Amino acid sequence: MEHSAQTQRAQAPCTRRGRRRISEAMLAARDELTTPVPAEPGKRDMLNMLKSLRGVLPVSRGAASTLIIMVEKTSPDAWTALETPFIYAHNTTLMSWTGLSRSTLQRHIRELAEARLLVPQDGRNGQRGRRWQAEEGQTQVGFNLASLRYRWPDLLALSAEQRRLRQRVSFLRDSIASLNDTVRAQAEDLGLQNIMEQAVGIMRSRLRTAQPGTLEGLYREMLALSATLVEQYAEPETGRDETPVENAAFSTSYPAEMRPMGPQNGAHYTDTKNIQSSKKVDHVAADSGIRIEEMRCEGQ
Repeated sequence: MEHSAQTQRAQAPCTRRGRRRISEAMLAARDELTTPVPAEPGKRDMLNMLKSLRGVLPVSRGAASTLIIMVEKTSPDAWTALETPFIYAHNTTLMSWTGLSRSTLQRHIRELAEARLLVPQDGRNGQRGRRWQAEEGQTQVGFNLASLRYRWPDLLALSAEQRRLRQRVSFLRDSIASLNDTVRAQAEDLGLQNIMEQAVGIMRSRLRTAQPGTLEGLYREMLALSATLVEQYAEPETGRDETPVENAAFSTSYPAEMRPMGPQNGAHYTDTKNIQSSKKVDHVAADSGIRIEEMRCEGQ
């Protein structure tokens, strides 16, 4: 029994404690650093890009926040041409920067390395510090952030996709809100309280999601409510009497004095100007302009 246990321990590979496991993606990212970079964005541009894509990067939001803090701690000159953005900080320093525990920090570093957003460069003892900077034949120890330069085209494409997505979401929300105004007004006219409540629920759900598929479903629901109201409006119109009303019927029911004034009737005048005045008013026909001139001359 003891002999078999000793045999298993002898056959097990001897690994140093704390040695980082290197995956294929991490090896590819390390080899990538020897090729020409596709772009060299500045520190400010890189930070703005990472912050805008914090929730859509191929890592968790916590790992993305850790990466953003690491970029913030680099100097702007490190992002210029022929320079390398590098982090030499110890784990304790990184923990103080991020407020994370050691295990959480290590998990975030692993995520970033697997996503090829940084390249860990460990020394023989796994420690980091500026005294291990690359000089004559020495190796830099820390985290190489130059991998972000190789991810810059992918970040630009992802940013453009997110911009189109935001425009689509804004368009769907505006369309739902515009249709809601019509639905609420028609439902209020018909007294359909249940449809008004459904419209309110759709408007609340529209603000709780940013997924185009969900918003398209909410828009179809609002369209269904609008179609229901159109049917409700159309039903009473089928039984209406559409007999036109004309002025001819009016003329047969009332005397000529009350008919609408027109060019064939001429102007009609009353005996008095109004209720307050009892002064007699001469009758003047519409075609008797000569008599008005005679009266004016007599007055002079």
